Amino acid sequence: MEDAIRAFVRFLETERGASPETIRAYRSDLRQFSVFVNQRTSEHARGPDAVDAFAIRAYLGWLDKRKEKKTSMARKLAVLRSLYRFLMREGGVSRNPAKEVRTPKQPQTLPRVLTKDDAEALMECPDGVGLASLRDRAILETLYSTGARVGELVALNWDDVSLQDGIARLQGKGRKER
Repeated sequence: MEDAIRAFVRFLETERGASPETIRAYRSDLRQFSVFVNQRTSEHARGPDAVDAFAIRAYLGWLDKRKEKKTSMARKLAVLRSLYRFLMREGGVSRNPAKEVRTPKQPQTLPRVLTKDDAEALMECPDGVGLASLRDRAILETLYSTGARVGELVALNWDDVSLQDGIARLQGKGRKER
């Protein structure tokens, strides 16, 4: 299993260009699964091809008993699905057992939004007429009016902005442009 994890992480780094944080999270999730499988199976049944849907469901059950959040469990299952898709493409396994497992039901929560008064107070925070105040006001206004993430706005370059067209091109998660 460790060889498969190493190959998958190498693929994420080189071919997919995943962020260091994504790679760290995937590696951690996969190692946790590997330890779980190794503790519950005999030595000859520890490779990725020996894992079945029952083992993955048992892993999710174990995570649930440890009071793991449903969102974390869903992410860990998604990581396993990605690993097995990769292994199928590379010929390392003949099937994807994670595909047979349903994602844990997620709690429905409504996002918190600023009230009109809170938004107005936020826009008035950077007071003054200096360049720093104008910059701060422009940042807050852009974040509030576009829904951009802070990381997207911080990574914005002059080449990404067209003042004439009133457009800013943002690079989001997964290098998606919006």
